[in-house]
Amino acid sequence: MNLPRVNLRNLATIALAAAILGGCGLWPLEKRALSSRDHIRTSALKKIKSLPGSERGDIVAAMLQAISSDDLRVSNRAAEALVACGTAAVDPVINELESEDPYLRTLAVTILGDIGAPVAKIGPALVGGLNDAHPLVREEAAHALSRLGPDGVGAVPALTMTLNDADPDVREAAHIALKRLGVVVSTAPAKTS
Repeated sequence: MNLPRVNLRNLATIALAAAILGGCGLWPLEKRALSSRDHIRTSALKKIKSLPGSERGDIVAAMLQAISSDDLRVSNRAAEALVACGTAAVDPVINELESEDPYLRTLAVTILGDIGAPVAKIGPALVGGLNDAHPLVREEAAHALSRLGPDGVGAVPALTMTLNDADPDVREAAHIALKRLGVVVSTAPAKTS
């Protein structure tokens, strides 16, 4: 009987990888969602989307910790995973709007705009973002409201008021959002230097 030759070096490498990655050699879904390898991350995001909402809680908690990473790549990957978690992430992400960190608040309004539903919860949170102290949060809140499509028309009065914002980028974002929502705006926002 001819048995295949076993390369002990490869066998040792496989055993070491399995030990490092956790028993069967698979990373937990939360770690795969943060992977720098696109194919691993994409596969993990598809898996997250297929999970029942009740099983997404642990992933949401892990991703909320990861979005505050100093590494912007990790933070953005965590945001992508939170979007994949969908409605299971809405309330925890809304809570991030109370953060003292304007970057986290900006990321939170971006995530909410990308999730998009339920508009009854997300819409008011994004409208609140139009009043944030930091202009980047206000600007992204306007963009996020425009991504709600026809469901975002309830934000038209707040976006119209935002056309008078002190920051020209925020005014421009509100103008763009109103146009995307189908509102005719008589003039372009004034540019100041």
